[in-house]
Amino acid sequence: MRGLRAYSDFEYEFQMALTNRQLAPEVETLFLMPNEENSYITASTVREVARYGGDTAHFVPNCVQRHLQAYLAAHPEQYIQGASVGNTGAFDR
Repeated sequence: MRGLRAYSDFEYEFQMALTNRQLAPEVETLFLMPNEENSYITASTVREVARYGGDTAHFVPNCVQRHLQAYLAAHPEQYIQGASVGNTGAFDR
């Protein structure tokens, strides 16, 4: 099962599905489209928001947010030190 946010995702995922079909013809690939309100959200964006100490509640379900918080608590080196959302990083470019 693969999520498609934009046409560019489809091109990549379609190639991957065709490759997988050659490797395992019994496996089917299912493509799902997100709601428009979630179409811009990527895992990379959510990770970056979390690493800058931002609130990810608007982007992921509670179970994912709890996992992110637990992971970052166990791996404090993942935090971007001395920064916060809104004053540095990709969101200000």
